[in-house]
Amino acid sequence: MRYKCTQDCERGRRIRMAMRANGYYKEMALAAEMEVSAAAVSKWIAGHTMSVENAHRLADLLQVSLDWLLRGTSSHTSKGLTAVERQLIDDLRARPSYIGPLVAGMVREIPPCGISATKAVLPLSTTLPN
Repeated sequence: MRYKCTQDCERGRRIRMAMRANGYYKEMALAAEMEVSAAAVSKWIAGHTMSVENAHRLADLLQVSLDWLLRGTSSHTSKGLTAVERQLIDDLRARPSYIGPLVAGMVREIPPCGISATKAVLPLSTTLPN
């Protein structure tokens, strides 16, 4: 669906991007989650104004900073993730929910920076100090 941008086109693009990153591919689904009309979500995407309360709820629901959502400044999320980290998160969110714990387990098996793989792997018979 094409939207005629009437006010803040960039904010509408940010909303659309955050929706997709969080699995909201339809305005109706986001509207239902926020308990607003689909027309309200459509207007926000088209650049119309929204209340401070709705902006805050939308930012929380879409897991983005309010500053980024409204003004496009600051980082995508309130934690200041890098572009690579954001892309990894977006890619992971596009996968089925059971994939997340599997990937998290694999990442925990990778040695942290500065520790060689041979030092990080302990034999099964090794006991760790308390």
